[in-house]
Amino acid sequence: MQFNRLDYNDTKAKFTLPLGIVWVAGKAESDCPRGLVSALLGDEYIDVIDEQVAWYMRGRYLQYCAVVLAAQGKKVLILDGSADTPIDVIGEGNEVVQLRVDGDYAMLVSLQNAGMITLFEAVPVFSDPNSNPMGCNECAYCTEPDRVCDQFDLPCPEIGVCLDGVKKDVLNWVKKNPVLVKVQTAQLPPARLKTRIGGSA
Repeated sequence: MQFNRLDYNDTKAKFTLPLGIVWVAGKAESDCPRGLVSALLGDEYIDVIDEQVAWYMRGRYLQYCAVVLAAQGKKVLILDGSADTPIDVIGEGNEVVQLRVDGDYAMLVSLQNAGMITLFEAVPVFSDPNSNPMGCNECAYCTEPDRVCDQFDLPCPEIGVCLDGVKKDVLNWVKKNPVLVKVQTAQLPPARLKTRIGGSA
C-alpha cells in the first residue's frame, strides 16, 4: 500500500496516486481506500487486521462527523448494508444525510457526498461498477506468488469478494495515467456495499 500525507498549504502539490482527499485537517493520497481512511482515523488504522475492530473505528469517526452535521440542522443515518435498520441516527433536521460504515471506500464516498471531505479519483477506479474484482485472483492488491493482500497485509482468501478491491488491469492503467479528478457527487456501486444474508442492501 502506498500512502502519503501532503502539505495542506502547498497549493502546487499534486496528487500522484489513484485516490486523494482534502479535508479540514489535511490532505492525503493513496493507491487504495484503506490508506485514505487511515489519514482520517490515524495511522493505527493501517495496523488493524480484524475487520470488526476496523468497523468500530470507522463507526466512531462517522459518529463524530454525524454530530457536526447534526449541528448544521441535518438528520444523519449511519448505515451498513448488512443491517436492516440504521446503526445510529443523530439529529432531527429535515435534510437527511447517509454515512456508510460498510467498508473504506463506502465511508469515503458517503463523507464526500455529505460535504465532510473532498474526494479525488482517477477515472475510472473504484466508482466504476465494473472495477470490483470477482475474487482475489483478479485483484490488484493480491501480490504473487505469496498471495498476500497489499492493502490489508493479510493472506488473500481463496473465496470471497472484498468491498475495497480493484481489478488489476484498472489499477495498472490508472498508475500509468495518474490524473485525478475532483469528485462532485460520488456514486457508490452496489458491489462496494455489504449485503444482508439472503438479500441485497
